[in-house]
Amino acid sequence: MDQLSDRIALYAIYIPLLRVQIPSFVRTWNHHRIRNQPNRPHLVPGKPYMNYNFPATGVENQGIKFNIEIFKRLQEDVQDWDVDKYLLPETYYWT
Repeated sequence: MDQLSDRIALYAIYIPLLRVQIPSFVRTWNHHRIRNQPNRPHLVPGKPYMNYNFPATGVENQGIKFNIEIFKRLQEDVQDWDVDKYLLPETYYWT
């Protein structure tokens, strides 16, 4: 996989597919049902979307507090990136 041409081909073929498939997978995952599991009493049954947005009474929030300073630094690091330009424009015009 050290060949530049191989990497370009993978980007050209798979990035557009991944951009469609990943959000579709996330929607499906967030709406599937987690069943009650007798051997795992700590698990909360239900749909992940509902469990996250409307947690049942008594369910402890295990989230990590959002750090705005780290977020701002990360934004600064990637401010010049264009996620739609992972290949040079001429790459799309091969024959």
